[in-house]
Amino acid sequence: MKQLSYLFIGVCCSYFISSCSSQRQALEQNYRQQSKYLEERAALIAQDSLMAFDAGLQLSAEELRVNRKLVALRDQMISDYQQANFFPPAHHFLKSKTHIEGTKLYQLFQRMPKGGMMHLHGSAGIDFKWLIERAANMRNCYVYWDKDTDTHAKGQLHFYKENDAPDGYYPTQQVDNFEQEMHKLLVLDQEVLQDSFDIWEEFELIFQRIGGFFNYQPVYAEYHKVMFDSLLVDGIQHVELRNFPGGLYDLEHEAGSGYYPPDSAIQYLKNVEQDIQQEHPEFSLKLIYTSLRFLPREIVMQHLENAYRYRQLYPDFVRGFDLVANEDDGHSTLFFLENWLQMDSLEEVYDINMPLYLHDGESDWYTIRNLYDAVLLNSERIGHAFNLNHYPTLQEEIKRKDICLEICPLSNQILGYVGDLRVHPANYLLRRGVQCTISTDDPAIFGYNGLSYDYWSILLAWQLDLQAIKKLAMNSLIYSSLSDDEKEKALVHWQEQWDEFIGYADDFLQ
Repeated sequence: MKQLSYLFIGVCCSYFISSCSSQRQALEQNYRQQSKYLEERAALIAQDSLMAFDAGLQLSAEELRVNRKLVALRDQMISDYQQANFFPPAHHFLKSKTHIEGTKLYQLFQRMPKGGMMHLHGSAGIDFKWLIERAANMRNCYVYWDKDTDTHAKGQLHFYKENDAPDGYYPTQQVDNFEQEMHKLLVLDQEVLQDSFDIWEEFELIFQRIGGFFNYQPVYAEYHKVMFDSLLVDGIQHVELRNFPGGLYDLEHEAGSGYYPPDSAIQYLKNVEQDIQQEHPEFSLKLIYTSLRFLPREIVMQHLENAYRYRQLYPDFVRGFDLVANEDDGHSTLFFLENWLQMDSLEEVYDINMPLYLHDGESDWYTIRNLYDAVLLNSERIGHAFNLNHYPTLQEEIKRKDICLEICPLSNQILGYVGDLRVHPANYLLRRGVQCTISTDDPAIFGYNGLSYDYWSILLAWQLDLQAIKKLAMNSLIYSSLSDDEKEKALVHWQEQWDEFIGYADDFLQ
């Protein structure tokens, strides 16, 4: 009986040992399978990372430490927003503007050196509160305050001598609640319909309203000085304006009278640049001469030739040419092919080239194919390129030609091209290796200035890190229209400011 018991125990032990061995082998095999799977997964992630636009950038040990803190802050904010069931970049910017200003991340971005602003329309680059206050207190400033007509819009500003103002125009001091009412007319709010055509109609009315103020010679230089000073405060050292020079007037000389030739506006801008450089020698300004895509070919051709003429006179200041305005409703870039094909002849006549910086692809529609022309015409940079995600071949061509995109995230959202910034096409394009820079477009119309709001929004929406943010800022100088020598000096100054910022961020993000 005892022998049988021993035999039973032996069989059980043998079975147990065998069973344990089988389980161990199964676990080891499962572990090997998991390890292999995770290795393959990590390899795919690494391969994707190597394709990203910032793959060649290496961070220092101090930058890596700041990056860990920044990513932790980013992830905590995202988690908190998920808990609150409200993620600000997924909603209209103006719903969250006040909230953004109170966050630690926004305060950090206010201190960040951002390099350049590559895409800015000068007439809408200033805080309109300043414009409205000046209009309310300047002599001879009138505002049209009747119903809109074919030639006048309610809120349209202009300077006139006493008793010379047309019907419907009143001194701004005589209009009840002028400042509050003008702010409503000049700054888009979240109640404006989100259909892009409706917004564009209102958008273009705003430019009509401010044109008579913006082009008034006694305020033209001051207007730009205030604008550039505000950008410097936000860490922007270089600006490239989209402007249509000309049209200046005063109370003795009407716009178009010839008293102020178009290049007088260029001279004023150059003087403003030199004035600012007395205090901020790092500041630089360039002009991209613009025309409007809804104009006839003949008029755009005149503007193109004017651009050559002024670039010949000011080759270090006038850096290129662009077409602006609503692409969905205006002429295509191809419509002006006859004009583009004459550029070689114009280059011979004026003995200077004319780089293009084309607004193209600012549309949701696949059938708006202006990006093909921007690439074929070798545009130095492309403004917006919002619908580039529709064209895989163009994505590769843009990478091959190293064309940088001027991305304006909040502008795209406010104008209705994207509601949730998480699905903005640039989020994909950056990871695809397309070089980009961040700009604001027409910030005054959107109720803000500077780049801090845009950076705040994309860091969270696109889950960026310090490496990506640094590359975006560097791109704004690397792909600028500055000369090689100017770029080198600009990057040296930016790097000094960046190193100081990293030291500040290391303490700030405790």
